[in-house]
Amino acid sequence: AIPGPKDWGGAYDSIVSVEKLEVVGTTGAKKYIKAFDRMLTTGGHVAMQSLVATEQMGPIQREALGMLRAYIWPALKYPTVEEVHQLVDRESSLRVIGETHFPGHYLKSVQLQREVFEGQLREAAADGFDAVFRRMWVYHYALIEAMIRLGCLNAVQFTMTTRNRRGRR
Repeated sequence: AIPGPKDWGGAYDSIVSVEKLEVVGTTGAKKYIKAFDRMLTTGGHVAMQSLVATEQMGPIQREALGMLRAYIWPALKYPTVEEVHQLVDRESSLRVIGETHFPGHYLKSVQLQREVFEGQLREAAADGFDAVFRRMWVYHYALIEAMIRLGCLNAVQFTMTTRNRRGRR
């Protein structure tokens, strides 16, 4: 869910978002960026970390993501860096002022997540998570790991700020 003005009011100097943009779909992404724009004070900053598609992402890789859309995130769409810039420019009065690309660090992180999850499979079963669920999450981690290794996905932190606007908070 993306908070609306009634759900989450106020103004913030900093907003941090981690891996939300890619799971809200095209319509949700517009609402999400507009929520940042609405909540950020003049001169504030948004740090938004997202996995993004690269030019290596092809039809086979998109098809492999189908399981994730079918069972976990129905609106899953990895935007490109250019699409993120266009989204921010078209749907908000924010601007992207920086990008930090860190696929190697993200790769290590997802490897560790997979290893920890695999090391806790018995505990997950004891907590009621069935075998299909457990296999699905192992697949998820392995798929993301493979797509980063192949250069199909990249991890990027986008830094955004407000444009100079008169009369804004």
